[in-house]
Amino acid sequence: MSRQFRKVTRYTLLDTINGFCIVLAVMAAAALFLYLTVREGKPSIIGGEFGFWIFFLVLGIVGVREQLRLFIQLGTSRWTAWGGQLLGVGVSALACVLVLEAVECLTSGRMFFGIYKLIYLDGAFQGITLGQRLPGLVMSLCLMLCLFLLGSMLSLVFWRLGRYGKIIAVALIALIPWWLGIACNRFPAVAEAVMNVVRFWAVNPWNLIGTIVVAALVLAAIAAALLKTTQIQPEQG
Repeated sequence: MSRQFRKVTRYTLLDTINGFCIVLAVMAAAALFLYLTVREGKPSIIGGEFGFWIFFLVLGIVGVREQLRLFIQLGTSRWTAWGGQLLGVGVSALACVLVLEAVECLTSGRMFFGIYKLIYLDGAFQGITLGQRLPGLVMSLCLMLCLFLLGSMLSLVFWRLGRYGKIIAVALIALIPWWLGIACNRFPAVAEAVMNVVRFWAVNPWNLIGTIVVAALVLAAIAAALLKTTQIQPEQG
């Protein structure tokens, strides 16, 4: 591992952890507010990791351009800058997953409760074995990395597009759910295919994890292809 690669990785790791701590503090404040205002029962933030998923998506959108501009100016190649960023984000995501699991255990699910347990374990919290927790940890880690790669890929795509190209791209992305809904309503085969995919995910969490990993690999390949030919532009304004 080269010295430049280590610098990029360390910078990304510290930057990501700082951002994660801010998001965690906001979530803690929200949980405390619920606890103080809702006296009955034990209020918790169900699916609280959704906020951290958004964090990694935004990190991918913003971070890839910032990293490339910064480290290329310092004499680092684009591949070293991006590779170090991937490693730093990966280590940060692993730390985030472990911290969130620890917070959930320490607060008995009052501050934070993962979607994995809600969907696959029927909301169970007590008496969960390590084997039952492991898929949830892996799923959260893979999803964070997949969303980061999605953000990086979209950022690189928009970097290459002009003003009108960006408008068209945003419109097409926003219309995807609408098109899918129309296709499901008009074509029973499409609706059945969608339901089969949902059933495949519902049967076993590892099926969903495998799908996320495949999507992440595809996004990484697209991002790498874009990175190879993208002209690194200076920040405007």
